[in-house]
Amino acid sequence: MDERRVPCSKQQLDRYLQRVAVTAPVAANESTLLALHAAHLSAIPFENLEIHLGRAMRIEPDALFEDLVDRRRGGYCFQMNELLARVLLAIGFEVERFAARVWLRNSSRMPPRSHQVLRVRTVDGRHWLCDVGFGGGSPLRPLPFEMQRIDEQPLESYRMHTHEDYGIVLQRRSVEPDTREWSDMISFGTEDQWPTDFRYSNHSISTMPDSRFVMHRVVSRAQPGLRQSLFDGTFRQTRATGVTERVLDAAEEERVLRETFALDLPTPLVWQPRDAHLK
Repeated sequence: MDERRVPCSKQQLDRYLQRVAVTAPVAANESTLLALHAAHLSAIPFENLEIHLGRAMRIEPDALFEDLVDRRRGGYCFQMNELLARVLLAIGFEVERFAARVWLRNSSRMPPRSHQVLRVRTVDGRHWLCDVGFGGGSPLRPLPFEMQRIDEQPLESYRMHTHEDYGIVLQRRSVEPDTREWSDMISFGTEDQWPTDFRYSNHSISTMPDSRFVMHRVVSRAQPGLRQSLFDGTFRQTRATGVTERVLDAAEEERVLRETFALDLPTPLVWQPRDAHLK
């Protein structure tokens, strides 16, 4: 069987829909896709805290449902988008997985393919770009897979164009002060990847000493009109009216993680040294 086309089970689908609080009937159409994308971002935070708790970022299919659905934790792109892919396949959508380079706030001349995005086909034949795993920059709703089309959303605008070297480039313009101009966000080709293709990228970005995810604790959640993020204890809230930011002490950070982001974390909450995996 083609591993790229394996859906989650009916039981897993039911558990997921309960987790993201979607009670309406689901089908492989545009309205379901938009509803699930928004509900996922609102209910399941982007986060990399397992790394800082000394645990592996698991991407095996059953582990995704155990960790993000049953344990009420979040994840990053390889977890968030793979979970969504399995759910969409179970509903009847066609799903392709693309490997992407991350350009936003990246000083590298050629960043590696360290990100996963999805192209989803609805029953009417229309294609959409879905990404619930970018963190602070994830579109609140899927983007029509059309070049040069500007999609204006509550906190950001997005557009795609083709580049002779990088493939398709997704650009973002935000209400945040440092991204009010168009900035390259990611680039990707349209070769449909196998889930196993992301295994090595997942291992690298969760263990390499210079990885952003090894160096920093990152948490984010998007809701209509509000994006909240936590970066090494700095709590940021972004609305159309502006951005507020404050630095939290350890007790405040833990409270925000448990209450604002609704993460089920161990007690006591003890972060591992950043070089622990090297010992």
